[in-house]
Amino acid sequence: MANKHRVQLDFSEEALEGLDTLKDELHSASRTEVLRRALALLHYAAKAEKEGGSLVIELKDGTKETVRLF
Repeated sequence: MANKHRVQLDFSEEALEGLDTLKDELHSASRTEVLRRALALLHYAAKAEKEGGSLVIELKDGTKETVRLF
């Protein structure tokens, strides 16, 4: 098992509510799981942009939105 490190984060009430909403919507076991998944997605998007690509989200109606980080 990899070493684990404890990190303490301060959230505004609004941000914490958003995190809890995502936890429920994603059926995640914990807030930590939501943050890990979010970091993985952010890492993927940043890598794509760095390599000249992009992350594109296709909506239900077929509309596509490009996610820009930089």
